Amino acid sequence: MSRPHSIRIIHFRDRLVLEDISDQSVKPGVIDDWATASGGDKAASFKHKSLVFPFDGSKVILANNKDELEQHGGAETSVGVDYAVGFLGVLGLPSGPYMVLVRQTRVAGSLPSADVFSINKVLFFKIHSGEARKVDRDVASSVAQLLESGFFYFCYDADLTQSMTRIDKAEAYDSAFWWTFSLVKPLPNYAKRWGLRAIYGFVESFSFRLPSMEQLDISLVSRRSRRRSGTRYMSRGVDNAGDVSNFVETEQVVWSSRLMRTSAYRILRGSIPSFWRQNEGALKPPPEISAPLVYSRPLFRLHFKKLTSSYGQILAVSLVSFKGSEAVLCEMYERLFELDHIANAQLLAFDFHAHCAGREQERGKASLLSRLKPFLYKHGVHSVREENRRVEVTSRQTGSLRVNCVDCLDRTNVVQSHAARVALSMQIKETTGQVPKSIGREAEDAFRAVWARNADAISIQYAGTKAMKTDMTKTGKRSTSGKISDGVKSVKRMYYKNVIDENRQDIIDLMTGYATYVQMRTLSHTDNPIWAAYSDAQLVSAGGDRQESRVEIREESLLLKTPEGLGFEYKRGFLFSFERDNHRSERPRLKLHFRPGTEDVSPASSPLVLQFRKNPGARERFLRMLLLWSDLPQVSAQRNMLVRVEGVLLHLGPNLILRLLVPVSFSLNRC
Repeated sequence: MSRPHSIRIIHFRDRLVLEDISDQSVKPGVIDDWATASGGDKAASFKHKSLVFPFDGSKVILANNKDELEQHGGAETSVGVDYAVGFLGVLGLPSGPYMVLVRQTRVAGSLPSADVFSINKVLFFKIHSGEARKVDRDVASSVAQLLESGFFYFCYDADLTQSMTRIDKAEAYDSAFWWTFSLVKPLPNYAKRWGLRAIYGFVESFSFRLPSMEQLDISLVSRRSRRRSGTRYMSRGVDNAGDVSNFVETEQVVWSSRLMRTSAYRILRGSIPSFWRQNEGALKPPPEISAPLVYSRPLFRLHFKKLTSSYGQILAVSLVSFKGSEAVLCEMYERLFELDHIANAQLLAFDFHAHCAGREQERGKASLLSRLKPFLYKHGVHSVREENRRVEVTSRQTGSLRVNCVDCLDRTNVVQSHAARVALSMQIKETTGQVPKSIGREAEDAFRAVWARNADAISIQYAGTKAMKTDMTKTGKRSTSGKISDGVKSVKRMYYKNVIDENRQDIIDLMTGYATYVQMRTLSHTDNPIWAAYSDAQLVSAGGDRQESRVEIREESLLLKTPEGLGFEYKRGFLFSFERDNHRSERPRLKLHFRPGTEDVSPASSPLVLQFRKNPGARERFLRMLLLWSDLPQVSAQRNMLVRVEGVLLHLGPNLILRLLVPVSFSLNRC
């Protein structure tokens, strides 16, 4: 369905009204001159469908006409009018909820069925009766900076979160690529339908002519997953829902308007699906395995189960080095594939740095492509043709490449662009029936340039700088200027790691719903009564930084609040393992792993790492209460447990847990 592309915002003292005036706007995504110049009488006509947001926190109201709106006070005099070109949803800030709307856009590209817009400017409006606070402006400014980065895209008349292969399917309510989903999640369904389905990634289009003079259009669409989202050193590996960091689906769409044929090709990237980190040290730290392989194996299997379910056969192309600091990741990934034989998935390990260094780069890339082409040709591309207003699928892509290096950026970009060039030849054949020997110098340059800009966009979002090795993407060769540019980018990435990424991670967590602003309540008898509160624990971020935090164990959930007011909630009953760790600083630490719940997103910051300022006794007291809270019979009657004590598995009932906590160290897994 089409979302409102012109919205009148009417302000009242006790509510805010959104009026859909799309039928009065000539051009979607643009605020027309007549709208901004219209007076109060026209603004208050209320002839269109409207959403009413009361400031008292009551339910959002849908009014289909003026009479329905007047039943909710619409006849009163408004105190102001604004205009917007799209509705993103509602975001919780420190003082309360704020509405988020799109004020300005630009056309970023197109698809066969719709134009694609990027967000240029957003608006925030308070929709609660409390006083606005300065911290609201600070947080809203940071969120706006993310939304206005130029990397958020949407369509009014199509669902950009879904690839072309899902055109014939219903819209996915909770797509992993719908980045503003958490902003509409609390709203009723009729309000959700107003929300723009925005992606975070990259979109660009260009046209070219074949030697036969047939014109083709190409769009490149990269969709970043909002699950396990974050910045480079803050987010690595897999989480407890089987989702991985820096997971991006890139779709290359080719179509002929004259022939009414369209072809699409999808390729994936994502962090190695196991528990690992890279955060010890101020400069470039080496990768480290952060948990025994036994913890990674079920999540490794879950990750590939999700991929094969969505994309068919998967060829996992690993480009990490076989030697040096990266060897630990290479060996771990190979070992996981050896231990767990995944149906419809296989690993191809290729040491990119060893094979594509210096003068060997051309030979190395040719060697890798020769190993990829059989898979690419076998699994093809997705193609459709339209005839007499009927869409017929003429071929399907039955498998996808999943490419990774350590960061899934620079080496990954090079290999993906070369695989996409092979796919482009297949797409041209499917679309036109032609097999040209060459698409022309101009088209080749345009193709490489758009893939280089895609690489830059994905890199800026994850690492803070443009991509390295883009000279290889643009020209196919390494250059001296490219090497110098890469050196500058390396320095910038270190700066982002140590200075900026923590704040960027907080804003991403807030945007994607992993964190919320909460008011930690005092001890009281409420619907979620408190069991215990702890102020001597520090939250250890994925980057290794420590923050003073308050932890409350309540009847239904564990709540953690940072000094900035960000709150993380972990539902009761989803703790499935813990690890004790005495860090190099000799401070006792505790790592808690939570299963994903029934909510759309998995628990934030899982595993949750806490450091205790006092002796290990403080950690043990917290752990006793946590396990008692997690395992009460009324939550789940007599859960059985497997406890590993120095390599020996014991079968325990819930009543035996606390007796073993002090004398031995063990990890706990729910059966």
